[in-house]
Amino acid sequence: MSDVTELLKEFVAHNTVTTRSNAALARRVGRLLGRAGFRVSYQKVRRNGQVFVNVLGRKGPASGRPLVLCAHLDTVPPGERSAWTRTGGDPRRARVERGVLYGLGSADDKGSMAAILEAASRTARDTFTRPFVVLGTFGEESGMGGAHTVLKRWKGPKPYAVLAAEPTALGVTYKHKGMGVAEITLVARRRAKLRAAGKRFSGRSAHSSQPSTGVNALDKAVRWLRTSGRGTLVASLDGGQARNMVPASARLAAGVSRSAAGSTVRPVFPAPAIVDVRNAVARTIARFPGRDRAFDPPVSTSTLCLARTEGTALTLCFDFRLNPGQTMDRVVKRLKKLLTAGLAVYRRELGWKLRVERDNPALRGRPLGPAGRLAAGALADAGLSARFLAKSGCTEAGLYSRWGVSSAVLGPGVSRGNIHRPNERIAIGQLEAAVRIYERIIRRACTRAPEARA
Repeated sequence: MSDVTELLKEFVAHNTVTTRSNAALARRVGRLLGRAGFRVSYQKVRRNGQVFVNVLGRKGPASGRPLVLCAHLDTVPPGERSAWTRTGGDPRRARVERGVLYGLGSADDKGSMAAILEAASRTARDTFTRPFVVLGTFGEESGMGGAHTVLKRWKGPKPYAVLAAEPTALGVTYKHKGMGVAEITLVARRRAKLRAAGKRFSGRSAHSSQPSTGVNALDKAVRWLRTSGRGTLVASLDGGQARNMVPASARLAAGVSRSAAGSTVRPVFPAPAIVDVRNAVARTIARFPGRDRAFDPPVSTSTLCLARTEGTALTLCFDFRLNPGQTMDRVVKRLKKLLTAGLAVYRRELGWKLRVERDNPALRGRPLGPAGRLAAGALADAGLSARFLAKSGCTEAGLYSRWGVSSAVLGPGVSRGNIHRPNERIAIGQLEAAVRIYERIIRRACTRAPEARA
């Protein structure tokens, strides 16, 4: 088994779900960079009592505009362990079968980091004529906190190019959609005697940038509420794991107010109000004009990704994937107008508020900008043709591009129907090809060395 495969198996074993500290994996990446001759530094942020860490490895001259290769170290939650049939129920116990490695984060995004580190080790004896930076970030799956930290703390000249290593099946992504997250919180003003019946809804998780590849359990719950009758009251609605995943399960407690044995006085939410919120979001995104056939799907989308009930508050969280040129400001303006009108009828029973939790920009690059040319040239050196792609997901490249740096996305692994769901996988052959491509990228941009090895 190749060195890069063994390294990826080790990385998968680290529990770096985005809400947990990634410090142990960041330190491990730092030690590997140090062995390859990099000057290693860390950026630490404390949140909710935990330490999150960016790791940066620098090599080459102290001055000049560097090349940056970056990958994030965190993962989405794994979901139901029983669904990880390829890894024996343990998403962090990577298993290789017939040339494919299965495990949480194998494609998104630990495979990319393993390939970058292997490529960096192969260039350890080269003479670097341009600064080179390897960057491993925290929190990409929960708002790109690591990338925002890098931008705030960056010193010296901006990079001349950034390549974000995300699963693109080794295609060069030069543009992608933006991602926004809006939280709509309903606050119960009414308490009622309610004997609530519990219901469970099952779906199939998927990346929320392509909602049609999953089955949304929360939408199933809302459809049930739509047919349940106007007198139905909701005691609780909970489901989903992350803001960028189609929810695979949901739990609903609802009933009709009555004075009967087993009834409990509790805060309640009118079922039609929840349906009206979902309809307002659907109407908002439907008003966004234009189709871009470079994307799959070609239109902007919204996903009800999370629901949480806490005391008198029910929060519904919506993920928006917006085509370039469309903004969360427009989403909020339209959504507030619809909610103000639609929820007015419930003002004695409900209060509500709207908060934008996340607003990450689209990538609007050029196929043959500095980053795209560098990636295409390295692919040609490796005997591969460059495929220029558009990606429905959102990556850190959008932030670096907005910073004024030429940015593109290039990495091993398949995105569609693979990441953000059980049995995530990456082909070993593609992982090893990524090592060769990153090696050539480094040499093309930063070193004076013999021709890259085949």
